[in-house]
Amino acid sequence: MRVANLDGRLVIVTGEAGHEIGYDVEKSSGGQFSSDPQAVYDVWGAFTTWAAAGQFTDGTPVAADALGSPAPARARDVLKRGDQRTFRLVTVDSERRIAELALS
Repeated sequence: MRVANLDGRLVIVTGEAGHEIGYDVEKSSGGQFSSDPQAVYDVWGAFTTWAAAGQFTDGTPVAADALGSPAPARARDVLKRGDQRTFRLVTVDSERRIAELALS
């Protein structure tokens, strides 16, 4: 069982590679959980408890090209180093280049 973003909706995916079935979380949970893939991380404990019970309905075949990022929003936490007065925000892009911004 995996969490996925299928056409912008949160789904649970089950099955073997090439034969996956996606279950819409909002529909299967009776609206207990949002269809927003990012929103589930705010209620992760309740979500994993519900998902472990495996009460999924109305599954549909999953096309790999319809899958998006399972965490589409930007990260809320920032890595920082240095002391309390001055620190640097460091990011690494897909080409492994480092960008730094000094804040004080």
